[in-house]
Amino acid sequence: MSLRLSIPGKPVAWARPRFNRATGAVFTDGRHASYADRVQQEWIAAGRPKLDTGPFRVAVYVEVARPKGHFLRRGSLSKAGVEAGWFPTGRPDIDNIAKGIVDALMAVAAIPDDAAMVELHAAKQYAANVGDGWNVIVVAEPADGARDLLDVVAQVRREATA
Repeated sequence: MSLRLSIPGKPVAWARPRFNRATGAVFTDGRHASYADRVQQEWIAAGRPKLDTGPFRVAVYVEVARPKGHFLRRGSLSKAGVEAGWFPTGRPDIDNIAKGIVDALMAVAAIPDDAAMVELHAAKQYAANVGDGWNVIVVAEPADGARDLLDVVAQVRREATA
């Protein structure tokens, strides 16, 4: 069985737990907890798919909404948009996005312990069209399959935009 999710909206990167020296309490950023809930709700909406124990692989693909300044009025890329290219280099960091999603899926037992993850693909790219917002595609499957995980991500992207 494989797990396929499309999570609309801007992702929140995983944040290290913070320690309050005065009270001794450990806490996490509320935005991260809220995003973990959103990931889990999308997992529930997808039918609660679960991977069996054993080695698995994960792909996380983030489509970033382009700033309005990247487009001309007629919808084509402006000079700033062309110069920016296809790959956003700002925050949130792709590795922390992937970590937050994997942790959220582990919390509901959708995937085994992340120590069993043997392959991770993570990418972030600007969305192609005016009006395309943030979207995150997540694919997890057992590591025994020979098919290319990135082909599966492309298929899920097509399904999410159809």
